[in-house]
Amino acid sequence: MKRFFLSIIVCLLAGTTCFAIEERDLSKTEIAVSYGFFPYSDFKETPNDQVLKDLFNGYEETEGTSTGSINFTFNHRFNKTIGFGFDFSYAGEKSQWEEHNLKVADKNVFYLTFMPRLKANWVHNKFFVLYSSVAIGAMWKRTKGETYYDNIEDAGDFFDRVKTRVTDEAIFSFQVSPLGIEVGNHIGAFAEAGFGQMGIVQAGLRFRW
Repeated sequence: MKRFFLSIIVCLLAGTTCFAIEERDLSKTEIAVSYGFFPYSDFKETPNDQVLKDLFNGYEETEGTSTGSINFTFNHRFNKTIGFGFDFSYAGEKSQWEEHNLKVADKNVFYLTFMPRLKANWVHNKFFVLYSSVAIGAMWKRTKGETYYDNIEDAGDFFDRVKTRVTDEAIFSFQVSPLGIEVGNHIGAFAEAGFGQMGIVQAGLRFRW
């Protein structure tokens, strides 16, 4: 009888230990850095874009560049499937405007984004994860426009007639990624496809502990 109860106690202790190990193995915290191509801000015009049009009225946009999105993610997985975290993203744009082959204006824009994120792992093992994620939050947009002179014929006053206008906006932001793939254990790589401020396609490194 004593051996019977002792066996039950040992089994219970062993089961508790195994359960704790399993939970500890499943509950992972991770951070990731990535670069995204074609963020949502590359396609979206906002109200303040109209405000700045008077600075560039009649000019021709001859050059424009985008940084893409530079992203940082924190995520904690509470069980085998569901994780919750936060996304931070930076993106920037520059454009140049000309008239009669002379540069008359510059526009610089940058975006800072913060979004709570929900992540679901559909296929998961130690070295491979197939997942989807969705994030919703807010983006701060700052636009700086400069014109160098009002009248192109009055180029002699170039340095004395600089006009600058700065505008700030708070904008709804999101990222929906139906398909993501991770490879590696504590240090790994990942790529995901979706649409939003973190890019149509993004790829980077993930660190898990």
